[in-house]
Amino acid sequence: MRRSIRVVLVFICYLISSSYVYADLAITNYYNQNGQIDTSHFSNGQVVNYFYDKNGNLTSKLLNVNLVNNPSFENIKDNSIIADGWSTWSDTKSQDKFEVVTTPVSSGRQAQKISSTGMPTGSGIWALQDVVVEENKAYVLSGQFYVEVQKNSQVQLLIQFFDVSNNFLGSSAASMPSGIYQSYMTLPMTGKIPTSATRARIHAGLKATGTGGSGSFIVDSLSFRYEPDGNRLTNGGMDSSTAQKIADGWSTWSDTKSQDKFEVVTTPVSSGRQAQKISSTGMPTGSGIWALQDVVVEENKAYVLSGQFYVEAQKNSQVQLLIQFFDASNNFLGSSVASMPSGMYQSYMTLPMTGKIPTSATRARIHAGLKATGTGGSGSFIVDSLSFRYEPDGNRLTNGGIDSSTAQKIADGWSTWSDIKSQDKFEVVTTPVSSGRQAQKISSTGMPTGSGIWALQDVVVEENKAYVLSGQFYVEAQKNSQVQLLIQFFDASNNFLGSSVASMPSGMYQSYMTLPMTGKIPTSATRARIHAGLKATGTGGSGSFIVDSLSFRYEPDGNRLTNGGMDSSTAQKNS
Repeated sequence: MRRSIRVVLVFICYLISSSYVYADLAITNYYNQNGQIDTSHFSNGQVVNYFYDKNGNLTSKLLNVNLVNNPSFENIKDNSIIADGWSTWSDTKSQDKFEVVTTPVSSGRQAQKISSTGMPTGSGIWALQDVVVEENKAYVLSGQFYVEVQKNSQVQLLIQFFDVSNNFLGSSAASMPSGIYQSYMTLPMTGKIPTSATRARIHAGLKATGTGGSGSFIVDSLSFRYEPDGNRLTNGGMDSSTAQKIADGWSTWSDTKSQDKFEVVTTPVSSGRQAQKISSTGMPTGSGIWALQDVVVEENKAYVLSGQFYVEAQKNSQVQLLIQFFDASNNFLGSSVASMPSGMYQSYMTLPMTGKIPTSATRARIHAGLKATGTGGSGSFIVDSLSFRYEPDGNRLTNGGIDSSTAQKIADGWSTWSDIKSQDKFEVVTTPVSSGRQAQKISSTGMPTGSGIWALQDVVVEENKAYVLSGQFYVEAQKNSQVQLLIQFFDASNNFLGSSVASMPSGMYQSYMTLPMTGKIPTSATRARIHAGLKATGTGGSGSFIVDSLSFRYEPDGNRLTNGGMDSSTAQKNS
């Protein structure tokens, strides 16, 4: 059982780094079974997690993007029917039951079970929690649900919004599809917090759709987070893991009958503090080993599925992303796959795929794994930053909006490079931004002619595709330098095939401008390296700029606008 202590800070407290500063905030500290601080919940809604080594020494502190308290129901008072931090509500006047269970779970040791019978039409039974929110923020609310039965009822996620005077401002709901799945599925919903909202009430429960409604389900791994990209996966960053073998929210599957191994690792990672490693040897032709997750989907939605992969070895095998679609009766409707190119890259690369969810689909099964292409197949890889999102523009970059950052220096999914030996600086900033919450700032002074400083990302590509690469740039200064977008292409043997560049015009604009470039991916290209940076055009070059809303997409029409379809919006007023 976890203990909590509430204290009020009347001074400034620095946590993690100087970027996270809290003044005059109330804090609730939660402690683990060893008496160590496990999490700190601040009155502004932010959460900090603490991590310890086997000797009990504090090793790291991490700002947790999940605003829900006790999201996996691990903490409970003795003999309680509901997990700590959660309340119950019902208007069914029926046979309601709340129970904390130890099996099945999708993360940790426990989950919350809810059931009812004889429910009047329109009535409901809910586990709920109030969360402090910020107006006009884009959010994702999700949970993993194990449905045992639904009869004249729907298992639902519900969010309601209120202002400081407790006036109701609106609500949104998402429902599990009909049927009994007897396995965990992620139920996600995305939206924008209304203007003036200060509180959200999060519900997981059962709603009667007809007389005598009944149902039973288990919920685990609830998450409510600010996320402009709208990632619909549970634990896509692999940063939560109860077992050493597989990250929370993910399952394993294999038909290899070989030497399979799943392992959660702390290095190398592309975001957060952990990633998922998968390896196998002696695989029969056509067999596979997979980490997988089921997600509730909406038919006919355009989607992007992507992940960052660090390939250690591929022999008679391919590292793949696979998505399969099913209807409410569990009929198979189709699938799509994307594969890492051959070779050992020993660095993270984004593997993206785009498509449209089939008509009648209610469920997608997301896979990251290894498929044998020949006898005795073997391979080893690490995957991080998995994302599944509805996105009509089809942006193929990981974290193009720069809104996820574990370190202060560089956004998640991006790397840094410089040949300057000068005063280089990378910094994730919160103002000014063109979308979301954050942007990437890059600056340097004393640059030799021809030198450069870059933020970069490798992306798997398809040869001969027409593309648009663009970003929004806020130039603060350029002196003997140019702010640039650069793309380089390589084949499967890492041979350089060519590059293209676009530069911001000279001057100091102090406002965001879209810098676009179009082209065609060269024949035989399997990888593109995307750069945003500063190139010295003369001795003692210097400059400073901020970049946001980076996008790389296949687009034969060559639309050079950022968000021309208006499908991405952080604020209510402007896209």
